[in-house]
Amino acid sequence: MKFSLYEDEILSLLFSLLLLFPLTKNFLYGIINPIFYPALFLRNEFEGIIRLKAQRDELLREKSQVIVVFPTDTANYYPVRFKSLCDFVSSSSEPYPSFIKIRCEGDVKEGDIVWAVGLVGFVVSSRGKFAEVLTLHSPDFHSKVFIARSMVMGVIKGGNIPKIAFIPYGADVKVGDTVYLMEHPGVEVGEVKEIRVNPPFVSLDIKPFWRYEIWTRFSVLEPF
Repeated sequence: MKFSLYEDEILSLLFSLLLLFPLTKNFLYGIINPIFYPALFLRNEFEGIIRLKAQRDELLREKSQVIVVFPTDTANYYPVRFKSLCDFVSSSSEPYPSFIKIRCEGDVKEGDIVWAVGLVGFVVSSRGKFAEVLTLHSPDFHSKVFIARSMVMGVIKGGNIPKIAFIPYGADVKVGDTVYLMEHPGVEVGEVKEIRVNPPFVSLDIKPFWRYEIWTRFSVLEPF
């Protein structure tokens, strides 16, 4: 029985054999990677945004069941009254907007909590279904907060990177700790991104869970 290979089959066989050698694979990877890496990077970023939006939509579907628990008191539950869903309208011109305007399905009032997988800010004025929100990125934003793991308390001040200052040196804080609103336990603000030591105090850089460049739909919660 005769066995014959066509030219393209021979080339495929030789190419497969070459891939068995590490130097060949490294050489090909060095050629292909610069070409396809930007596309793969953009694809991964796009998929990440899709996952975040899916997470947001899932949380919004649970809007009527929002319940918060004070971390050290598992016996008591504090229901948060859902008021409305809102859509983004516009924002102030800064890269990290101090104010955003939203349009809500129902009426909202000053002091209401605006939330989107984490605290966005507080309603500071409203007119009908439109409201202006002072965000975590505003220098005028201040609120009492605490760290869930160790119950260390402080006051967060808004900015491009929100900060908690004047934490006593030696306090039990770690990078990655979750920060909650003190007066609305269970409403997450963000996580500790960096600890800056300046004895007798430390200050904390906070990374908000809300990302202004992604979230365009919000829940409004009524303070208790």
